[in-house]
Amino acid sequence: MPLLRTRSLAALAFEACGVGGRALDLAVDYANERTQFGRAIGGYQAVSHPLATTLVELELGRSLALFAAWCVAERDDRAPMAAAAAKAR
Repeated sequence: MPLLRTRSLAALAFEACGVGGRALDLAVDYANERTQFGRAIGGYQAVSHPLATTLVELELGRSLALFAAWCVAERDDRAPMAAAAAKAR
């Protein structure tokens, strides 16, 4: 895989992490503000558990993006695979 494509995939992975992080922040803020039956909906398991799962998935994606960036910077042989995995996640 050409170096430019590998760098682009790693950069797109970071962009996706940023977008996902902002979306999660907005969702958490909404869950804390919105009330139902006198309680914030963020206190209900049906809302809080998917948000927690999203945080875990986001951190995994961020970790993969950081590894891909490191591989690209070090010109590691695993860079194409790492960038593709980060972008896919």
